[in-house]
Amino acid sequence: MQFVEIGNSKNLSGYILLENDDETIKLSRKHKKANTHFIKVVFAGLRQPTKNIHIGTYTTLSSFIKRFNVNTIDVCFDGYSNIDIYKHNEDKLHWYFKDYIAHKSDTKIIETSFYINKPLVIEDDTDHFKKVIVYDKYKKESRYKTLEKSYQGWKRIEARIPINAKFKDILLDDYLVDVLSLSNRYFDIVNFRLDYVEMQHKLLTDKRTHKSYRGTKILN
Repeated sequence: MQFVEIGNSKNLSGYILLENDDETIKLSRKHKKANTHFIKVVFAGLRQPTKNIHIGTYTTLSSFIKRFNVNTIDVCFDGYSNIDIYKHNEDKLHWYFKDYIAHKSDTKIIETSFYINKPLVIEDDTDHFKKVIVYDKYKKESRYKTLEKSYQGWKRIEARIPINAKFKDILLDDYLVDVLSLSNRYFDIVNFRLDYVEMQHKLLTDKRTHKSYRGTKILN
């Protein structure tokens, strides 16, 4: 595992992660190559609309996705929920997300995050999902900064979606609708705007937009 700087290194979006895991090793062996022939390139931090993402990040990423297939995409939605995420509350979490869990062995809690591996397919959303993670963002962010108590219910749902296709061939709106449907089951979402996602999509698919890019802005 190796981190490589590609943009503004003040936050996670300024790096890519080069990773050789079970999936890449299996692919290498399938093609009768050395175990390190294929490698996974992970771009992180793009789901942070409050962070200033350097244009170099988008320039590098757009070059990658133009040439190579996208393996997976993580899509996140933030909202409010009173459910607590901690080890002694595991039974309640299983009940809360019972529609998505086949076996307790498919879940785990790490600090303030609840992982659902291999979520069940239900009618209106998780047919695409490889993994679902629910974060307690208030507790996580409170480790580094002081937040108002009005944010105590702040949670984040993240869905990992298997793609294995060129980014230009993906109907991104379909996946956004699926994750929004999942989020609406557990969050009180009053308003949802696509401004940030639409901006990112243009930056990743049309380099002409890079000239007018001035960094991301906090969305109200």
